[in-house]
Amino acid sequence: MQPIAVSRVIANASRVLASNFFIALFISMVAGGLGFLVTDSVSAAVAPKFGLSGQGLLVASTLFQSLLLCIWAGTVGAWAAPAQIYLWVQEEKKQVASLGGAINYGLNRASRVALPHFMAYSLVVIGNIVIVPGIIFGLMFAFVDGIATLDPQERSVLGRSSRLTSSRRGSIFRVMLVAFAGWWLWFQLGLVFFVPTMPLWQKFGVGTIDHLVLVWIDLCMVQFYLDMFRKPAATPASADAAAELRAPGT
Repeated sequence: MQPIAVSRVIANASRVLASNFFIALFISMVAGGLGFLVTDSVSAAVAPKFGLSGQGLLVASTLFQSLLLCIWAGTVGAWAAPAQIYLWVQEEKKQVASLGGAINYGLNRASRVALPHFMAYSLVVIGNIVIVPGIIFGLMFAFVDGIATLDPQERSVLGRSSRLTSSRRGSIFRVMLVAFAGWWLWFQLGLVFFVPTMPLWQKFGVGTIDHLVLVWIDLCMVQFYLDMFRKPAATPASADAAAELRAPGT
């Protein structure tokens, strides 16, 4: 069986996101919009206490906000990751997703997702300081949310993601490139030039949109991940993933 095509993955993720837009929007408002407001506000209040000014203050503020985002990812993000993967679980099961179902699905799996999600997110953030390692880590750990959510018995989530993505990194990179060209490039530029002067409601909106892109990415990555189990050479953890998809969505 041929690997699932990138164009099909993108089309499927876009369709599921559109059909569950208000659920995805709620998740993004909580994890993205509120998270951006909290981390930006705390960073703006604390960074000046470092006794720096000019470029030094900007760098310190950015690094401190990145640290706060990592903490947020390990807490609220650990709920959001499985909550948004729930949308694809329901698609696989041919069942209608609900907001309550997404909230409960995320809460029930947050404890096992928290550590791998935090570690993967932190490594990508650290890697982004010098750009190239961030891209490499992003490709290596693209399946972390899917594995942590769907394979409860897996002990080395990051290691498994690194192994399984090795044959898919070209396809993963093309999906990431779409997100980068369509949003992340402009978002990163905006963080420097526009976001500091934005009113709170605009910052909330920007954070929400940024997380909606992450929802779309997770919907893409879980397809690549599950597609590997549809082949004859299925991995042992495929039984866990299959059982998770058959289980109730709460």
